[in-house]
Amino acid sequence: MLPPTPPTSSSPKLDELRKQVQSLRQVVHQLSAEREMRLRRGRRRLLATGLALSVIVHLALLAYFAMMSRAGDGPGGPAADEYQFAMVFDQSLSQAETTALDELDLDPSEELLSDLADAGDEALTDAPAATNLASTGLGAVDTLGGAGDSAQGGGMLSGGAGTTYFGIEAQGNRFLYIVDRSGSMMFAHRMEIAMRELRESVQSLPDYAYFQVLFFSSNVLAPDFEQGWARASGANQRRYLNWFDRIDPGGGTVPRPAFLMAFDMNPRPDVIFFMTDGIIPDLSADEINEINQRGGRVVIHTIAFGDQGSEQLLRRLARDSGGQYRYIPDGGR
Repeated sequence: MLPPTPPTSSSPKLDELRKQVQSLRQVVHQLSAEREMRLRRGRRRLLATGLALSVIVHLALLAYFAMMSRAGDGPGGPAADEYQFAMVFDQSLSQAETTALDELDLDPSEELLSDLADAGDEALTDAPAATNLASTGLGAVDTLGGAGDSAQGGGMLSGGAGTTYFGIEAQGNRFLYIVDRSGSMMFAHRMEIAMRELRESVQSLPDYAYFQVLFFSSNVLAPDFEQGWARASGANQRRYLNWFDRIDPGGGTVPRPAFLMAFDMNPRPDVIFFMTDGIIPDLSADEINEINQRGGRVVIHTIAFGDQGSEQLLRRLARDSGGQYRYIPDGGR
């Protein structure tokens, strides 16, 4: 006689987790379908708007040319004018707007839900676990002022995105922040003020721009979660803002390795914001300018914060690259 088969038991916690994961997967699927539907609607609206504008413009041009032709009729008869028109057809318009719409980060919650679903699967495989999600409120401070100057138009590039750091405006597509975190930054709330300005600048970037942040002291701190350029999407901005909370001042003032890393990036940055509060013995303006001239020139904006010991060097770096220099006294006034 065979022994009785032991009854299979199902943990209520595991059953509940399975239900939550299944529910999350359904939500992710619904969000994906809604995103696709929004994309299709956006394409149709853009196409219809473009065609309507094209018709209106061409009708107005035809009416204008008809009036001009009548006004030009003389004793010798109407003048023989020849006009050429260019039409934008739906195929090229559809391709253009599809590319733009597909690059939009429409719903950052998709990434969050995907992470939750993965976490739920791991919990079912390994052991029951509690997941806590926290949301941090982010603030901004007013732009700080100070004395400064500009060279060659202040480094404003034509087109692209725009942002401001310590009151210096810049435009481009790729922004690199080289920020001092040496030990002297702990005095007079310099690190706190610099990080608030950095947060505001990063948060003001549109999602089609790219950015990166390097903190320097005796060595260089780069984010371990991002290699190269980060798109300024909402998810990436939040990831960097959380990383900023873990940065503390300490060490010397050695920015040269950060500049070498900056010029080794591919593609190079359009704009570098360089902020320091100390004297820089290892950095040569001639060397930086020479490296900068080897590729597409990078605009370097320099900020002396609380200490003007390196003012001559910072002015030279800004002037040689077409950037701006600004001195910010302690307290930002």
